[in-house]
Amino acid sequence: TAASLGEALAKRGFKVLMIDLDPQGNLSQILGIDAPEVQVSDSLINNVEFPVVEIEKNLYLSPSDIELANVEMRFHELTGGEFRLKNRMAHLLSQFEYILIDCPPSLNKLTLSAMAASTSCLIPLLQEMSAVKGLNSIWGKIMEVRRDLNASLQIDGIVFTMVKRNTVHDGIKNYVKAEVSNVKIFEAEIKHLIDFQKSQIAQNS
Repeated sequence: TAASLGEALAKRGFKVLMIDLDPQGNLSQILGIDAPEVQVSDSLINNVEFPVVEIEKNLYLSPSDIELANVEMRFHELTGGEFRLKNRMAHLLSQFEYILIDCPPSLNKLTLSAMAASTSCLIPLLQEMSAVKGLNSIWGKIMEVRRDLNASLQIDGIVFTMVKRNTVHDGIKNYVKAEVSNVKIFEAEIKHLIDFQKSQIAQNS
């Protein structure tokens, strides 16, 4: 989602930076960077310059890999903890029209630091009841972040992803639409297509 959204914005002429904040490094791998020489964790821990790699016209990446997991384990000893990402990337705000942060699939310290650094968040949602039940945890965490870390954080909305055409997915989508009345649900959906897996393997958009 982050890679495709970033590429789409870049193709419309916007200057876009994507920050890979997931220790799995999937965003970096999709964009062809498997073993970054300098990565986000180096900046967060060692205070080196925040890495920015040009991928194509208008599109840039701050890469990561499993080394980023060390940051989360050391958050309790790092001065500034959840605000380190915000502080390290502050000088980049004037250089880009969009900065997208790809977060890990959990509400951990890395995700909290992304929320502290962001103006808004987009929630990709699988059509699984476990994911839907997790929405309450997300709302609660966003409220905590607004109260304690970033009062200006907004919710862009929910986008359904890995959507299949069947009655189960249709039922879950209808349930979410009925239960979530105060958050925008995007009409555009990301379908479950083999083309997405093929594009990642080929490292193409």
